[in-house]
Amino acid sequence: MAITGTVLGVLGLIASAVGLVITVTAVDQAVKEVNKEVGKALEGAEAKPKEGGGRSAKDYKGGAAAVYGTGLDVTVSKPSPYRADEAAVGHEQGNTSYKVTVRLENKGGKEVAGDLVMVEARAGKDGGTAERIHDSEVGSGFSGTLTGGQKAIADFASDVPAGAKTLDAEVRPGFDHKGTHWQLTL
Repeated sequence: MAITGTVLGVLGLIASAVGLVITVTAVDQAVKEVNKEVGKALEGAEAKPKEGGGRSAKDYKGGAAAVYGTGLDVTVSKPSPYRADEAAVGHEQGNTSYKVTVRLENKGGKEVAGDLVMVEARAGKDGGTAERIHDSEVGSGFSGTLTGGQKAIADFASDVPAGAKTLDAEVRPGFDHKGTHWQLTL
């Protein structure tokens, strides 16, 4: 009985080791397949300059268009001074306000959810958050769905500390597109 127990114990250990190898191989293969599918889904998620020229996303200037591989064009205008109204939220006394217009054009077949388009800004050398202003004119952003061939425009204003020379605007058109930055001179 002792010999039979030992033999069965060794066979059990061998079977466990084989099961472990099979499980690890199957999980590894599944992870590779998931990564492959995620890569396909994010294909075209990064923007390229419209005019070419080898610019990186950090080099976009006001008025330049970023083109995503999905057919989505995003343009951020040059900043212009903005006067927030009396009921504005996000404007602090002593700061300066600037407005930019963000233009989306969907030239592809994939729908873009306007509600998911995020626009944020940072200002100055330290890159502090430039508070987004909400008033009767700006701040509502995009809404609805942008289907192939449609365009949408929205104005955004930011509260910038006095003396700031730059505004870094970031547009992220939903979860399936990477954010793109515009370095704007004030």
